[in-house]
Parts: sequence; structure tokens; C-alpha cells
Amino acid sequence: MKSLRSRILTVILIAVLFNTAVIIVVAFWGSGQSRREWRSMVTEESVRRISAVVQSLWDDEEHLTNAQCRAAFDYITHFVDEMAAFAVYDRNRNPLYLWRNSTYDGLDSKHSLEPEFQVTLDGETIAWIAAVPSDFYFIEANKDLAARMVRILILGVALSIIAAVALSQRMSLVATRDAGVLATLLGRLSRGERGLPFPDQSIAEFQAISRASARLQDTLSKEERRRRQWTQDIAHDLKTPVTALQGQLEAVRDGLFHLTQERFESLEREFGQIDKLVRDLSLLSQVESPEMIPVIRKVDGAAFIKNICARFSPAAEASGRHLDCAAQGRVTFLADPDLLSRALNNLVQNAIQHVRTPGTITIRLTAEGDEVAFAVENPGQIPEKDLPNLFERLYRGDSGRSSPGSGLGLTIVRAVADKLGGSVTARNTSRNTVRIRLILPRRTS
Repeated sequence: MKSLRSRILTVILIAVLFNTAVIIVVAFWGSGQSRREWRSMVTEESVRRISAVVQSLWDDEEHLTNAQCRAAFDYITHFVDEMAAFAVYDRNRNPLYLWRNSTYDGLDSKHSLEPEFQVTLDGETIAWIAAVPSDFYFIEANKDLAARMVRILILGVALSIIAAVALSQRMSLVATRDAGVLATLLGRLSRGERGLPFPDQSIAEFQAISRASARLQDTLSKEERRRRQWTQDIAHDLKTPVTALQGQLEAVRDGLFHLTQERFESLEREFGQIDKLVRDLSLLSQVESPEMIPVIRKVDGAAFIKNICARFSPAAEASGRHLDCAAQGRVTFLADPDLLSRALNNLVQNAIQHVRTPGTITIRLTAEGDEVAFAVENPGQIPEKDLPNLFERLYRGDSGRSSPGSGLGLTIVRAVADKLGGSVTARNTSRNTVRIRLILPRRTS
């Protein structure tokens, strides 16, 4: 497996080599283009000069001869460096004069020149010209220019490779250093260490990883504290009924207590407390499990509220309270009715058990745009310090420690809300009541 540093070096070197190849290809293409343009320019300029001489000869004699052309062109020397050969023909394309550059060996001596360029005077064709320029690099100035360009190109490529290697070394050192620090800290975090300092990083992506790791550490620390507290609370909640059962059974065994009806009922209540705690723990574990998939069906809100009210009205009346249930019109939505029923059961049961004074417990279902809201409101107030922790596992607050129940009812409500894509909130109202709202998305299809 390659290290981060070797990968960075490889990528940068490949990029440099690719850019170098592109530069070389472009340089060769540009060089070829320049040579072609130079040859075209030389040919055009040479034809122009030869045409001027031919026109001058025609003005003098009104015809062209081989002797005239030889006398005129043998003394012209400014074609020597740039031209390989040129020829002059009369108007009928009969050869009059041929010149070859004796110092240029790039043209075969048997090469025949074909008349190509027309010479006219007053709209009349008076001669034809053939012109072959020499090679671009035959000219010393051009050869020197090309050599300097090649040297500059080689020097530029070498300097770019050196700079790229130095830059990649610097970048790879910084990246591997930051990555190494993060890898070490994450390794220690995975081994259970906490309170690790995740430093700021010089690379933005590593900085994001460092901050995410710090948040992960805080989350793990909080969850571990909650887990320890939860374990202690479960042990405490189980210890109380188990101790009571053990004491009563030992007293019966020793003959201190007799198995009366009242004694059986007391033992049954202790067993019931243990059973409820275990069942609530099992339900909470199921609802919070990612493997549990809600069974979504269409729910008739009015019928659902009516069933909840019918189920708990006897218990409410027995405790001196009254249930007031209502739904806003015909509200239908999609949800898991079994999970939703468990959540509403816990909310209403919690209201009945923990209300200290007689009064009315209201249950309302309303449609609010793309959401539906279940509101359970009962007389009384919850201390403000307890509100943030109301839905935590086994949290009862000072006023609820002596109340029956497992302490997991509202936690199950929050887990159901999360599973169904909703939320749950609790607050004290100005009417001296407590209102808990379970809000769900109003899916209709």
C-alpha cells in the first residue's frame, strides 16, 4: 500500500511530465509552423524581386532572352543565403535562366524546376518563375535561434521538474505530517483514550477531519457517560424490587411472614415492576435498532384519537381526572400505527400517573401544513431544570422518583418519533399546564 507522500510525489511528477510532453509537442508543432511560414515568406519575397528584374528587362527590350537574363541575374547575390534555386521562363514556359545555390546541398542536382508563378505587365503575361527556398536551418541565424530555443526549453523543463520535486517534497511533508498526527490521535481514540487534543491543521481537508474527530470524541465521551449512568440506573431500579422480593421470600422461608393474599399481591407488584422495566428496555432496544423498519400504513387520525381516549378514560376517571380528546377535522396520514400507539399510550399514561391534582387531560390532533401534531396537555408544571433531560433514559426528576413506572416511557416516545422521522418537545404553558407535542411528517402516499 502506497503512503500519502509517495502518492503526492507520483501525482505531481506525472503532472510535470505530462506538461513537459505537451510543451515539447507544442514547441515542435510551432517550430514546424514557423519553418513553413518562413519558406512561404522567402518564396514570396524572392518571386517579387525576380519579377521586378524581369519586368525591368521587358521594359527595355519588350522581349526576354537567355543572354539578358544571365547578364541581369548573375550579379544578384542577395538570393544566395535564402534560396536553393530559381528559374525564369518566357511566356510560353520555355526555360531562359536557371540558378542553383552551390553551397546548399539539400536540393538534388537532377531536380527540375516547374514554372509556377506568373509575371504580368499591364495585364499581359510576360514570363513564368520557379523558386525553391532553402531549408530553415540552412541559414546560420535561424540555426542559432533554434539552438537557443532548444537550450531555453531544456533549461525550462529542467527547472520546472526541480521546482515540482521541491514543491511536492514540501507539500508531501506537510500532508504526511498532518495525516500522521491525525492517524495517531484516531488510533488512540479507537483504543478508548479520551481528552485528546486535536490540533488545527494547515490543510483545509485535514482541518475538517480534525474538527470532526474532536466532535466525535465529545460525542463518544457523552455517550459513554450516559451508558455508565444508564447501567447504574438500571442496576438501581432492578435492585429495589429484587431486594424487596428477596427480603420477603427469606422472611417467608424463616417463618416470619405468612403467605397471605396481601403478601402475594405485594410480591406480584414487585415482579410486575421488574417485568415492566425489562419489557420497556426490550422495546426501546428494538425501536432504536437500525434493523427495525416501520410498517407504514394509512392512519385515520380521528379514529386513532378515539381509540386512545377509550382505552385510558377508565383509568383517568378512577384517578379523579378527565380526558378531553379531539381531532381537527378528518386528518389522515401515513405512519406505523403500532409504534405510534405505543408512543401515545406512554404520553397519556405518563400524564395520568404524574398529575398530582385533579383536572382535565387534553389530547389533540392537528394538521399543520406538511406535519401532523399530537399534543397531550395536563395540569401541573415541570421544573425548568428537568425539561432538557425529560426524554433521557431512566430520567424521572425529583418529583418522579417515587412514581411507578420504568422511567423509559418518554425515552420510548422520542425513539418512536425519531424512527418515524418526527420530533417530540415538552414545555410549561402559561396556563399552569405541561404540554408535550409529538410531531410527524404528514405523508399521504
